Amino acid sequence: MNICIYSSYAWIKIANNYGSILQYFALQTYLEKQGHQVYWLRFKSEEKVTLKYKIANLLLKRKDRNRTYKHQNPKDFQEFENKYLHETPYEYTSYSQLKNNPPKADAYITGSDQVWAGLSAERYLAFAPKGTKTLSYAASFGSPKQGFLNKILFTWRLKNIDYISVREKVGIDYCKTFGRNDAVYVCDPSLLLEKRDYEKFINNKKNIRKPYIFSYWVNPIQSLEHISWTKITNYANKTKLDIVITAIQGAEFSFNKEKIISPNPLEWLQLIHDAQYVITSSFHGVAFSIVMKVPFLVIPQKGNSSAENLRFYDLLDNLGLTERIYDHSKPIDLQLEKSINWNEVESKINVLKEVSFNFLKKSLTK
Repeated sequence: MNICIYSSYAWIKIANNYGSILQYFALQTYLEKQGHQVYWLRFKSEEKVTLKYKIANLLLKRKDRNRTYKHQNPKDFQEFENKYLHETPYEYTSYSQLKNNPPKADAYITGSDQVWAGLSAERYLAFAPKGTKTLSYAASFGSPKQGFLNKILFTWRLKNIDYISVREKVGIDYCKTFGRNDAVYVCDPSLLLEKRDYEKFINNKKNIRKPYIFSYWVNPIQSLEHISWTKITNYANKTKLDIVITAIQGAEFSFNKEKIISPNPLEWLQLIHDAQYVITSSFHGVAFSIVMKVPFLVIPQKGNSSAENLRFYDLLDNLGLTERIYDHSKPIDLQLEKSINWNEVESKINVLKEVSFNFLKKSLTK
């Protein structure tokens, strides 16, 4: 079956988000292992912000989403994209182009990441020709949506999707509110693959670093005090561990520029794979630490980005790993060094994966 996936293409063109590009890579890889032909929809709207859009933002009380981020490593991201990702030959720059000449496919998938954090038509596959399958895989609504107008608009958009799956349990409740009682809770695409699947791409790289903590940060940090940076550095000094820092989407401004590295996507995976510990504020920092079976701590985000914490709360609760959420009142060494029963975690992941596999199989064969 030919499958076209709408995901985070536009986002990784402006921000070097490792989770966004690797979750697509994971979904593509999994579906190809099942015998499908998969390609990523290259959609990057260049339409100007219209008066209609501004009015909708005002009525829905949405904050401006058109923030500008500097992509720190566009060359290496593009090289990864060219080498490993299958894409539509044409890059669409407007919804009208997409609607009038959609890429040919037997099925269209929207997801993962926060594809439903907005209401634009392409996010809900409204361009798909009649008679083709449409489904969401691990779609996320992002921040909670409230209000009568939102309910009407989301109800209208979700009618276009034949089969719905979401990445957070709260997404099930949202879908019910929007008239869809058939939504299924599934795992993020990054968890569809095994550690050995990723090692095929990174094991040929030789690790020459001394033992280190990999710290990966996303979104603006109000202050280093909020992420207990002094405690982290003191622990690293005490245990003679280096600290390797990757910070993106505004987090980089909180650190000394010379201390930050901007690896390519596979190097980022390698850094998690080889780390003694991972300390992160990122959902995918957590997800890939789990895949690689590396002890980790996740430090919840604060301020405007705090709504993103829900993503890893769900996952860690489901896997019995809530103790890996950092508690500022406790010594960091006791939390970081606490052992993880990876066999137990893997058993719980397998249950969730089975639900996910079944959803994809049934949706794509009905």
